Amino acid sequence: MSAPPAPGADPEPHVMLLPQERTVGIDDWHTSGLRGTGSRSFTVPELLVPDHRVLPLSALDPGRPAPHGRPRTTPYRMAFAAVGTVALAGVLLGAARAALDTYAGSPSGASGLDVSALTATVDTARAMLLADLDTLATSSTPGGTAEERARMRRDIAYAGTRCREVVNAVYEASGSAVIYDDAPVQRIWRDANAAAQHPTFDLRRWGATPS
Repeated sequence: MSAPPAPGADPEPHVMLLPQERTVGIDDWHTSGLRGTGSRSFTVPELLVPDHRVLPLSALDPGRPAPHGRPRTTPYRMAFAAVGTVALAGVLLGAARAALDTYAGSPSGASGLDVSALTATVDTARAMLLADLDTLATSSTPGGTAEERARMRRDIAYAGTRCREVVNAVYEASGSAVIYDDAPVQRIWRDANAAAQHPTFDLRRWGATPS
């Protein structure tokens, strides 16, 4: 939700903790993939959220003050704007790895698909993201420099895009049986392509130029 941080100021997005039992779910998660996440919308009847469960989104940036303090551990040195979607890249890394493992154990695994090259693509994407996270964790600038943040966002998009391509290559090489609902690669393909539709994986949005 958004709320003004001070009288007369522009509304600012806030994050908050709500008791799940006080929410009312909306049955609107009917999707081609990622069905198991259950990411449906919800409404909240009138509810007073105490201050200690509310945080302005800007407070997730280590370069800005946090109303409730900030732990000194490594994850809190990273700006949410840079790393908030790295977990989504993890979904695609896992999907690509699962697709390759499933393909290798299937009758189609003897075809001409270059599994070694595709595996190297996934491993390279993972290594790149881990290197970016290490850079942000050890940066002399709290939250990372503008260039370091921009690189992290770009590489999240790049890794997700490459992993989607790996999954699609496996799907296309898996033969006509892959169209059936009980084909493991079919579900992986739907989940990976649903995940990759997230705007964070649109490489046109991110570049090496600091922002």
